[in-house]
Amino acid sequence: RKNLKPEEKGEYESFLDHLADSTSDVELIKDQLLNILLAARDTTAQLLSWTCYVLALHPDIMARLREEVLATYGDSESPTFENIKSLKYLRAVLDEVLRLFPPVPINVRSPFHDATVVPTRQGPLYFSSAGMLCNWSVPSIHKHKALWGDDADKFDPDRWIDPARARKVVESPFMFLPFNGGARICIGQQFAYNEASFVMVRLMQLFDRFTLAQQEAAPASAVPPASWKNSNGRKPVEEAWPKGAITIYSKGGMWIRMHLASSS
Repeated sequence: RKNLKPEEKGEYESFLDHLADSTSDVELIKDQLLNILLAARDTTAQLLSWTCYVLALHPDIMARLREEVLATYGDSESPTFENIKSLKYLRAVLDEVLRLFPPVPINVRSPFHDATVVPTRQGPLYFSSAGMLCNWSVPSIHKHKALWGDDADKFDPDRWIDPARARKVVESPFMFLPFNGGARICIGQQFAYNEASFVMVRLMQLFDRFTLAQQEAAPASAVPPASWKNSNGRKPVEEAWPKGAITIYSKGGMWIRMHLASSS
């Protein structure tokens, strides 16, 4: 690495190289490596699992996504960091999955100092003592009808393509928090998007249909109960059982059949 020319650094520099150039704080480098290499594993895996799930529920959306991928890469070309960003519908699908199934469902912050005041649009938020916890539910924010409209429970990637609706998220970024926001936003955000996008492109090149096998393959205790059909929100349409721990996962696993495309 020491022999790299300045113009070569961008192409050959690793994440560790970048961190070493950015700081001499060894503990900070360790923390950032753990954050990006370990924390990103389960969250990206959940994003991919729920993406395959919703594509199995919505074959029309999968067909549209696959059309975009094949028009860009054919059935064999690998995406690159530069051109994968051109897949607007893929990004819309991933954002909509992140909205309805945010990998980290609960987040928490606490102040370092006593008598901390945080300004908000609704007025100041007071924390009386250092260490006082403030928790929030990301799924509740992501499905709040005052923010997302009456169809907040519906899986609709087009909401991210419609300019007026997409602009609302840009103007109010804290209504969409899969990676949190502000000064503590996840540094692995683009890494996660690129990783998930690459995998989905390869899947779309290989398979033309996903079907859900939850009813026959998952443990009986992991199948959503019949009573959900009479509930509110997304429960009536769910065929997998979302459960929350550190991440949102599917109770009993996510059971999906992937059907090879005839050209593969």
